[in-house]
Amino acid sequence: MEEKYFNPFPGLRPFEEDEEHLFFGRETQIDQLSSKLSKNHFLAVIGASGSGKSSLVKSGLIPVLHSGLCSGVGHGWRIGVFRPGDNPIKNLTECFFADELLGDNPKDEQKSLSAIIEATLRRSDFGLKNVHEQLLNHFEENILLVVDQFEELFRFSNAEKQSKSVKREADAFINLLLQACSDSSKKLYIAITMRSDFLGDCTAFRGLPEAINQGQYLIPRMNREEIKLAITGPVAVAGVKISSRLVTKLLNDVGDSPDHLPILQHALMRTFNQWKSSSANGTSIDLIHYESIGTMNSALSQHAEEAFSILKDDQTLICEGLFKALTEKGESLRGIRRPTRLSSICSIIDQPLGKVIPIIEVFRNPSVSFLMPPVEKELDENSIIDISHESLMRVWERLIKWVNQELESSEIYLRLSDASKFHSQGKSALWRDPELQLALNWKKQNKPNKYWSERYNYSYDQSMAFLQKSLDKKQEDEREALSKKKAARKRTRMFFLLISIGLVFSLIFAYQSYLSKQKAEIAEQQSILLKEKAEIAAQKAKLASKLAIENEQKANKQSQLAIKNAKLAIDQKNIAERQRRNAKLSEQKALKQKNIAQREKRVADSAKAIAEQQRIIAIENKNKALLAQKNANKLKNIEQAKRWIVLADKYVNVYPKFSGKLIVAAYDTLIKNTSNLENTDVFSTMINVVTKLRGSDHFSKSFITDVNFRDLELINNQVIMASSNGQLINYNLLNKTKTYSEALPNEFNVRAISSSEKHQLIAFGSVNGELVFRDYNDVNLFKNVSNKKRIKIHNGVVKDLCFIDDSNLVSIGFDSTVKQLNIKTGLISVINEGNISSRLWAMTQSNTQLFVSNAKNELLVFKKNKFKCQFQKIKSINIENGIITAMKYFDAFNVIAIGTSSGEILFYSPTYDNIVFSDKKTHNSLVSSIDQRENLLLTSSYDKKVVSWYFSKVNKYDWQKGYLLHKDLIYNAKFVSDYDVLSVGEKEINYWTFSLIDLYNEIKANLKNDISFTTEQINKYELFLTNP
Repeated sequence: MEEKYFNPFPGLRPFEEDEEHLFFGRETQIDQLSSKLSKNHFLAVIGASGSGKSSLVKSGLIPVLHSGLCSGVGHGWRIGVFRPGDNPIKNLTECFFADELLGDNPKDEQKSLSAIIEATLRRSDFGLKNVHEQLLNHFEENILLVVDQFEELFRFSNAEKQSKSVKREADAFINLLLQACSDSSKKLYIAITMRSDFLGDCTAFRGLPEAINQGQYLIPRMNREEIKLAITGPVAVAGVKISSRLVTKLLNDVGDSPDHLPILQHALMRTFNQWKSSSANGTSIDLIHYESIGTMNSALSQHAEEAFSILKDDQTLICEGLFKALTEKGESLRGIRRPTRLSSICSIIDQPLGKVIPIIEVFRNPSVSFLMPPVEKELDENSIIDISHESLMRVWERLIKWVNQELESSEIYLRLSDASKFHSQGKSALWRDPELQLALNWKKQNKPNKYWSERYNYSYDQSMAFLQKSLDKKQEDEREALSKKKAARKRTRMFFLLISIGLVFSLIFAYQSYLSKQKAEIAEQQSILLKEKAEIAAQKAKLASKLAIENEQKANKQSQLAIKNAKLAIDQKNIAERQRRNAKLSEQKALKQKNIAQREKRVADSAKAIAEQQRIIAIENKNKALLAQKNANKLKNIEQAKRWIVLADKYVNVYPKFSGKLIVAAYDTLIKNTSNLENTDVFSTMINVVTKLRGSDHFSKSFITDVNFRDLELINNQVIMASSNGQLINYNLLNKTKTYSEALPNEFNVRAISSSEKHQLIAFGSVNGELVFRDYNDVNLFKNVSNKKRIKIHNGVVKDLCFIDDSNLVSIGFDSTVKQLNIKTGLISVINEGNISSRLWAMTQSNTQLFVSNAKNELLVFKKNKFKCQFQKIKSINIENGIITAMKYFDAFNVIAIGTSSGEILFYSPTYDNIVFSDKKTHNSLVSSIDQRENLLLTSSYDKKVVSWYFSKVNKYDWQKGYLLHKDLIYNAKFVSDYDVLSVGEKEINYWTFSLIDLYNEIKANLKNDISFTTEQINKYELFLTNP
């Protein structure tokens, strides 16, 4: 079981680009998304957590772009995907090399080129546009940069409060993106994926809300049918069956949870693994497997606990620190993933690399997939570790507890940080109990370090110093309180001693009072002397004041004279200004008159132009009216012809000649009025008329047999058909007769036929893996083969055969081998050694290559060689439903026409490695064969239809005709001429034609050219038939 089936469900992680064949249910949204991108150079894919944003872009949009199915934007694309993280500009730089946007550069050149690119990006807002013009524009391909998890950019908000440099980098990064996609003439496109609950954060950045409004694609919820397809599609690709009751149960369990998609994918992954590990081989995936993993209600939490239980006791604390480092709750208590470099995680939790990696390996095991990157990428100190999806934070109960603990710890630290900042500014005091004791307990329990604190800000040293000062102050206050208690007792003992000393000081004070009285008398005498000096100074001041008044009066006279002169100057200036204004007004008046004259001339010219335009429009309208009348007459005639076709088909059994004349008149009318004569109704009515006039043997010969015919081969003018019991029929195309040939030996059950054109050698392959040959010329030419009645070449059914030249036959079998037989030497070689992994279904060839498909919808490509074909490569073909059952190389367009078990017809281009055409409507059952002739294609199906197609372009057919010729399954159909087909099936063989001109001429011949039938006569007959 482990080797036979692969698990098609990714679990919590998103689908990747190479998993597009497993991505179902989003077809409509992919079309809408590609259409949105074709009209906008900035695309914002917005959705709730768990809505599948990353998967839709990686497995939906990107493959569509590479396939060339996005109209209006060209076929060539170079695409880079990255996440902004904590260093968005650097991560953008690394994206150019990680996704080979710049091509394959030697490693020694990458370092210097990376430095140049990063410097260019940081230099200005036009940095990304400059990088595109200088390094990418010469590729002549579209460039798409996908910024996944765009909301990571808003994680900087906490750090912005501490450092303005982070804010500038976030602004610079967004400006780079907006400027890069502002020029619609450039081939540079930007796409972001972002959670819808972060839309409000976008308003902090100028220009970002406008860009999102213009290019926003809001992901809708998947409906029940789409979710059903997301369940059953991958299961079918894996080649497994799932019970309908389990599908119904899963659809009912999905509910309205925002995490329904990732939880569903995880539950399906677990259910599939449970089914693989069970002993019920060959059974469908059923309820018992789903219920054993805990259903969607508890599967995720139960799975996480199982992984956690594997850890040893000393690993559990490291695991707790690991998940705390990878998750956080933002300011609005939203759960946020925090991708972190492995070396930083080791620093945060203070553990060596060798102890952390084993724990990560447990949680990124393919059967768990809770951590990224996937196991295919080897871990080192630079690896970015991340949880697969936010839903894990909302469902795993243990992680919910850890996240809340981390939130509480960060809140205490941030309060401590704020307090230290305010204290340094003199705005707050040191902490006291109970806050101080709470912080001390937090520090002892969580043991924070500088690397951990940098997740929130860069104030660790200042905060710890503040906490230590607060502790020191508390201890100092306690010592001071004890010291004051001792000092109080000492003061009591000294009280009485101080009273005694006070008496002595009283005597000393009395003596000092006497001395002060003597000093006061001396001061009084000095005051009288100073008073006399003040009176003398006052007299001098009075004299100076009088002199100042005289000087002021002189100054006033001079000032009045200056004012008079200034007023005179102003008057002169006003006169000059008035004259200048008058001159200006005269100039403006003249200019106004000139403008009026020019305006009147323009009005006259405009009226003349309008009159001429109206004359031209009148002529055009007249021509349009004539053309419309002509087209109306054509449409009227076409509708009349269609009515005649219906009437002819209605009365063909009663009035065959009337119907013959009517269909000829309808055909002639269509020829005159339309170039589209490939009308299915005309075709079917002509067949019915010919059948009635001449019998059904003309257009079709049907042979009922008692055995099933599986394959046929055209040789010159004969068709060789082989049955399930070895019976051969030769059909002569010249005289339309069949003859029975001798049977192949011992009830040889034929499944495949191929012929060598030069030697007319036919090879027959059977259900038991044997080959038998018949040749029509020299029986001794292939004596090494003819001497053997049968050749055992496969262990099981020979599914298909083809001669790659006259001497080499290639066969494929249900034993998963591709073998080459040299007819001359009898040597048999296995040419798909190393690629024997799945049952083979179909084979076709071009001039130089051989193509083989298997049950995994993979295409094995071989280079044709007469000694031994050489295996070149294997390519997966994206088939939405079913497997490849038929192939034919379409020479007209150098593509492979492919038919599937679901009835789909598609064209694959080996040159460009993409699907260029798809049709899901024509057939509704397994496509059993495909043939081609120039621009014509022929397909047959188990829906009992044979359909011919005409292609003038590779991506669209001009017409198709289908006919239900068989009563049961059709196994093969081939062109025997441009318009004749031979088909074989379940106990029936049919030969038929679909040439309208042949049928038209046959009807005229049967009517002996008596086809003169006017419209009036037709209307008269129609009136008689409808109202007899």
